[in-house]
Parts: sequence; structure tokens; C-alpha cells
Amino acid sequence: MRSRRAGWPQVTRGRFEELAGRTGALVVGDPDEVAAKIAYVDQVLGGITRFNLQMSVGPVPYFLRMRAIELFGVEISRRLASIAA
Repeated sequence: MRSRRAGWPQVTRGRFEELAGRTGALVVGDPDEVAAKIAYVDQVLGGITRFNLQMSVGPVPYFLRMRAIELFGVEISRRLASIAA
């Protein structure tokens, strides 16, 4: 496994929860949770102008990946626009 060769620790459930938490590096959840996390990052960094999305999808079916992209482009962006207004 590449992560093991690089010396990264194994991702446990606890570590995932930490990374997905308010100050962690992962942005996961429903549209409200994702928008809140991005708004938090915007606040902490003093304003961001873009957000790069990378999805690690593994065995997730195509239609679910497309739904996630749709949610990001419609629901999450709408929530962020209302926060910024």
C-alpha cells in the first residue's frame, strides 16, 4: 500500500472522524455540513475565492458520483452564496 510505504499512519475510524471534524482536512457530509465546513475554512483563512474538489470514489456507482457532483454544484453552492450575501 502506498500510504504504508510513505510512512503514513493507517486510517482508523477515529482518525477519519478527526479528519472529517470541524477543523480536519476532509470535507464530507450532507449539503448543510459541507457548506458549513467550507464557510468555516473561508472564515479561518480570511476569505477564499475557490474550492478545489477531489473525490476518491472507489466502488461508488457512477450515478451516485454524479449525484454528489450535482449536490455540490447546486445545493452547496446555493448555501454558500446565501452565507456570503
